[in-house]
Amino acid sequence: MNITKIEQYVRVLALPVGCVLLGLLFGLIAGAAKDSPYLASAARYLAAIGFTLAVGGLLWSAWSLFQMERWENGAVIGTCPKCGGVESNLDGKYGPYSRCKMCGAKREGW
Repeated sequence: MNITKIEQYVRVLALPVGCVLLGLLFGLIAGAAKDSPYLASAARYLAAIGFTLAVGGLLWSAWSLFQMERWENGAVIGTCPKCGGVESNLDGKYGPYSRCKMCGAKREGW
């Protein structure tokens, strides 16, 4: 499996950046909802949800970039048999499996 650096960064950062964008969208909706008489009471909650999503996404992407940088420099030795990357342990339909966060390879068991 030969993946490029761009594919690797998209795989690792897609969800965190999506959370940041969703948080910004909630913030924009909250700003527009302040002027509406029907949504004014919900604007405060939308702003809080948006802020939480944006900050959480930024922290998540910073942590992912930190892990990627350490893995690329050889400071982290993972257990992926293909690339040596860090794996996440998941439970699926057919039992537990591990998925590499760097190359996306899957293997049975933990």
